[in-house]
Amino acid sequence: GPVLEVVVTNDTTVYHDTTMEQYNGQPPAGEKIQQVVEPGSLDDIGDSSLITVWGKKTGDRVIAEILVYTTPAFAER
Repeated sequence: GPVLEVVVTNDTTVYHDTTMEQYNGQPPAGEKIQQVVEPGSLDDIGDSSLITVWGKKTGDRVIAEILVYTTPAFAER
């Protein structure tokens, strides 16, 4: 997909998606999963983190209002 610059400001709300941590990285087969998020920190986002951003897009830049990141199950903490 396209490469976008994500701009984080003092007004950006940051969440850590901990949904898969309750399943040790493996969701139960055939069950519905409720997403779980908790307040997060930009310092915890790593190279392999998955980031979802909501905000205002201008060209190739998104000014983040909400940023949610997921830490891969195999990442060291």
